Amino acid sequence: MQCGIVGPPQSGKSTLFNILTGVTSDLSTQGKREVRRGIATIIDKKLDRIEETLSSRNKVYATVEYVDVPGSVAGSKATEAYPAKVLAEIRSCNMFALLIRSFKSETIPHSRGSVNPARDLKDGILEFIINDLNTVENRLKRLSKLHTPQSKSETALMQTCQDALSNEISLRDVDFSNQERETLKSFSFLSLKPLLVVLNVGEEEADKAWDMVHELREWTQIKSDRIGWVAIAGVIEEEIALLKAEERDQFIQELGFKLPTLDRVIKATTELLGLINFYTGGEPECRSWLIPEGWAAPKAAGEIHSDMERGFIRAVVCTWEDLIREG
Repeated sequence: MQCGIVGPPQSGKSTLFNILTGVTSDLSTQGKREVRRGIATIIDKKLDRIEETLSSRNKVYATVEYVDVPGSVAGSKATEAYPAKVLAEIRSCNMFALLIRSFKSETIPHSRGSVNPARDLKDGILEFIINDLNTVENRLKRLSKLHTPQSKSETALMQTCQDALSNEISLRDVDFSNQERETLKSFSFLSLKPLLVVLNVGEEEADKAWDMVHELREWTQIKSDRIGWVAIAGVIEEEIALLKAEERDQFIQELGFKLPTLDRVIKATTELLGLINFYTGGEPECRSWLIPEGWAAPKAAGEIHSDMERGFIRAVVCTWEDLIREG
């Protein structure tokens, strides 16, 4: 699974990327508009217990790949599309984490001249819409030269998309049929993908971060169930992430958060995407897998290997607690 981290410059994208992946910025690349990729390992205490119970020789946690997307250049408008090179990189992402800056700093200027979370959130969403509208209009031009039943059907679907996007409505808020959604998959529309809004607050605001998230939702009137919300205090939490686990947990709780940044963001991500864990285990290896909630056992087996889905016979199912208790 890939999650693109997007947002304006100086919003804290690279800070969040560093916390989640443990990858630090290379001084030789600072200031360059390049996409960075890194893997976040989802530490799972359930898998730790399974490993102990089964005496597994190897343990593999589930992972999420994060893509740090360069922000718009200072002074650019929200109505400008992503550059082609960046767009090609982020279309493969399954979802986006949109960084919204709330913290104030005299040493870190805001690219728009002032800190305004509601404005930046609307701008970020509009940026997705503008990119999708460009794609739709280009597709309609090509379809106008075709005269088949399939092209007529697709033209009607593209016109529905164009109407929504022209009115600054994200495609995730349009009520498409399952068949229409299947058709739209090949276009990788940005405004159709699930979106996690990450409010980046200052250290002094951390204890009221969730109240600030609630206020932002009320200001923007965004109620979509395909948009999730989470808060971080990026600058101080990046420092805390370098500490030992016991010290880290203490400082996180003193800030007013129950979980470290990685745990909070992963929890918000899996809830937004409707993902659950399932586990495989034996003496050679135990492993955690992320799958959509509601998948049948054969489909889950296909995550391990396609042959297991095709040749599926049966599953004996138990909870991880029963496995631990019975040994």
